[in-house]
Amino acid sequence: ANPRPAFLGGDFDRLAAEAETWIAEASDGKHRQRRQLLADWIWVGRYTGIRLPHEADKLTWGDVRLDTKLLHIAENTK
Repeated sequence: ANPRPAFLGGDFDRLAAEAETWIAEASDGKHRQRRQLLADWIWVGRYTGIRLPHEADKLTWGDVRLDTKLLHIAENTK
């Protein structure tokens, strides 16, 4: 009802806790895996500053540099 431009205070902590509960409540492995993937994206967004979905939409595995812990973000993103 009251959209905000960014998370405030403990908003992320509450979201992360809710995601963990949601994962635990999954009815089967397929749903648990999908919910875990969403939770992982939440953490990626928090610790990289990448904007979801704008910048993340164009990411491919070729953009992920695990050896240097960097992500290559396309220049033509919002």
